[in-house]
This record gives sequence, C-alpha cells and structure tokens, in this order.
Amino acid sequence: MIKLILLLLIGIFLPTYFYLRSLPLTINDAFNFDGKEFRIAHRCGKAVLPENTLFACKEIFNHNLADILEMDVHLTKDNRLVVIHDDSVDRTTNGKGKVVELSYEEIKRLDAGFHFSTDGENFPFRGKGISILELEEFFKTLPNARYYIEVKVKDPLAAEILVQLIEKYKLENRVLIGSVRDSVNENLKQLSRGKITVFSGLKEVISWYFAYLLEIRGIVNPPQVLAIPNLPRMMPITENFIKAVKEQNSKLHIFTINDKEQILNLKTLGVDGVMTDNPYLFEKL
Repeated sequence: MIKLILLLLIGIFLPTYFYLRSLPLTINDAFNFDGKEFRIAHRCGKAVLPENTLFACKEIFNHNLADILEMDVHLTKDNRLVVIHDDSVDRTTNGKGKVVELSYEEIKRLDAGFHFSTDGENFPFRGKGISILELEEFFKTLPNARYYIEVKVKDPLAAEILVQLIEKYKLENRVLIGSVRDSVNENLKQLSRGKITVFSGLKEVISWYFAYLLEIRGIVNPPQVLAIPNLPRMMPITENFIKAVKEQNSKLHIFTINDKEQILNLKTLGVDGVMTDNPYLFEKL
C-alpha cells in the first residue's frame, strides 16, 4: 500500500515539477530608477555619522561618498513622516518614548547626535543642533540626491504620505522605496501606479529564492529590486545567482556590508548595489 502511494505521489509530482520548470520567465518592466546605484549609504552612514540625520546626508552628498542615501521612516503622533530607524527615540537621542506617541515638535527638539560615538567615550556631535526631521526636509534640502527609503510601519498613511511627497518634489526616478512587509509594498505599488521603483519584501525574497533553487522561477513575479541581507551561508551570491536575477530584468542589492574587500568582490561579480554603514569604504572602488 505504501509503495502504491509513493508511486502515485511520484507520478503526480514529477510531471508537475517538469511542467513548472517549462514555464517562461516573467520579465520586469523598465527599471524606473535613474542614476548610479552601487554605493548605498545605510542609514546615511551610521558608522561614521549620526544615523538618519539630514546632517549626515548632507556630508555624504556634498562629498560624493555614496550614490544613494538609505533611510527609514516612521509616523509621529500628529502624522508627520520622520526619518528614524527605531520605533522609539531612546537609542539615538537624549529623549525617551515611542515615535508614534510623540508629536513632531517634541521629536524635533531632541538631540539626534547625543549618543553617537565611534569609541564609546567621546560624543563629538552632542549639542550641535542635529535633529530628527521629517522626510520633506531632506527632499527640500537635497533635491538632487537619490534616496532609498524603507517604510517601517504598517499604517497605510505612511505609504500614502511617502508617495505624495515623492510626487510633490518630482523624485519618482530618484528614489527606491519599500518595506520588509509585502503588504506595505503592494500598497506602495498601487499608490505609485508603477512610476516608482519598489524593492522586495521578505516573503517576496523567500519566494523568489526557493523558486530559483528549484529552477521554477516561472511561477513567481520577480521584484524590481531584489534586496537581500548579507547571508553567504544561507544565500550565497554566485555568478549563477546574479545571472538569474538579471535574466528577469531585476536589480540585486546586498545589505549591510562593512568590509571593503567584500564590497569589491561583489562589485566585480556584478551586483548592482551594496549598502554599508561606512561610505568611506567606497573610496577608490
């Protein structure tokens, strides 16, 4: 009886598998992002400057240390879209509290350079007037920069405000947006009507990767940007991996890498973008 069941399962599985392997690949439409993209400053260079601050972004942009400024956004109590990674202000400022429970004016008064230190002893940016600011201030101040923006909250209002700001400042071709949450990404795609490039969410990455391993990529829609963590044992970046991404007209971005040799190796392999906490590692690449 067991042998019969096994034969039946094999008889069903194998034809299905080979059918799935025969499906044609889905090819992405044109990549909307315009400009260089390899050098991505994670959290605006969190290893060398107060993270996610306009001060840090201006330093990086003005000295051409990166091609793209990567940052994160949350909603305040009064529905302002502010640039900060954590859901609280505790780690990066001299204040306490959840971002969503504080008004923008309360957050803006905090010292966003308070805890920054490279040695744990010196705090060179305390009292320098560095604040947590709303995203619009970045767009106003650096309209010619390119941005990589991760939406950290599920509230659909965040996605709505983000897309509205991008359209207001006509940055559709200068930004990459997205979230680890695929539901947020679907909302971003609908709101932007396909005019803004959206990077992959967690489930999208997992689905694509397993389809790649099983050689059945025809069953999944490729993300515009496959943004994956640096996990060489779990997800090794090989020439075949990169070839598979490019076959579907997707871009491949890896985060977060703080070793210059590794960054250089990925560039040589043909990876489209690499995020680092220290944009000075991009020098002379």
